[in-house]
Amino acid sequence: FSLDNDRTTLSDEPGEDDLRSRAGRLALTYTGWQAADIELSVSTLMADSVYSYDEDWSYVGIAPGWEYSSFDAYARERDDQTLELRVVSQQPFMLAQRETDWLAGLYIYDRDENLRRDFYNWDIDQQDVFSSDYVSEHRALYGELTHHLSSAWQITAGARYERYDNDYNDSNQVQANPSDTMWGGRLSLSYLP
Repeated sequence: FSLDNDRTTLSDEPGEDDLRSRAGRLALTYTGWQAADIELSVSTLMADSVYSYDEDWSYVGIAPGWEYSSFDAYARERDDQTLELRVVSQQPFMLAQRETDWLAGLYIYDRDENLRRDFYNWDIDQQDVFSSDYVSEHRALYGELTHHLSSAWQITAGARYERYDNDYNDSNQVQANPSDTMWGGRLSLSYLP
């Protein structure tokens, strides 16, 4: 940041914008079962980031008697894990003398994120630290049927059940545990020209 918007900075405590992440995904498909394929996907992400800056945009001594010095820094650590298991039909079953495809699945997602903020707290007129921890867990089951009415028309019905739990707490004594069970569905008619 520069005081005169001329791209000449006067900061005596330069900040940083840094991200270090490691991620991976493994996907496997088993095709040895005649009725359906089994698909497994597992992924992970580990990310550490730092965002900091000289909040006063200047240096000590720039305006004696009028100046202040302030620095702000956010450090985050995030870990994500995802697992999805799907069973996808390869041999449709017959319903009303027409083919019907199907699939069923399981989805699991876990996330843990920690934040530490080092900053100048103007309310207490000194450097301070804020920290928080956020943990999110999602579990879902879903399924879908696609019934072929003709070679061009099909009707699809799907349903999803999901449960999530989100735990949050921080150094300001804020604690929350929102959780819910969600149901969803879809019904669609499609034409394939």
